[in-house]
Amino acid sequence: HRMEKHEGLHLTEDSAYLASQQALMERIREGDCPDVLVVVCSDIELRALSPRHSHTYGPVVLANAGCSVPRCDPWNSGDGSEAATVEYAVVGLGVKHIIVCGHSRCEASRALWRHERADTQFVVPWQLSHDEASPSEAGGQFLSKAAAEEHVLKQLENLQTHPSVNAKLTTRELALHGWLYEGETDRMYAYSSKQGRFVCFCGVQSDRSSASVPACA
Repeated sequence: HRMEKHEGLHLTEDSAYLASQQALMERIREGDCPDVLVVVCSDIELRALSPRHSHTYGPVVLANAGCSVPRCDPWNSGDGSEAATVEYAVVGLGVKHIIVCGHSRCEASRALWRHERADTQFVVPWQLSHDEASPSEAGGQFLSKAAAEEHVLKQLENLQTHPSVNAKLTTRELALHGWLYEGETDRMYAYSSKQGRFVCFCGVQSDRSSASVPACA
């Protein structure tokens, strides 16, 4: 499967792309990454994104349902918490990297890609505030891997509508990264704009195994 290339995404890309993503992951594992903002789904249990040492030097973490970042739109901004977190991380804390990390079998992101609207007090406004498209891949019990990947890319596109992010991208002081954790294989994938697809760059040691899955190119 080859994804449609997202030419508008300003993603770090060079000949050592996979090595750069592995190095970034290792910094997160070691807890030496105060210049990193990780946008992650609140139901993901991933030891690789939990620093081994003090959280003082760990990443800034924005955890919510479906690792979602709404577009910066004053008419459709939800409660504004995501926008405030992003702006403070970029302007106040000076982060150099923003990682949107989705995961397979994510029910929250699937809810954003479905036509059905639940009869609830808070879920419907949440869905409407994020205003996601609904691809054909969204059928079934869980979001397909292809649609989960598209969901991550959508959040990266949304991030670029935030003035603070766009300004730092223009001056090359900020890099965006799209990651997808595949729980079935304990592998982490990163979006390569050069290849136009998500590429596996490392295995993630989980509680289910005492050994990491070998990295794959």
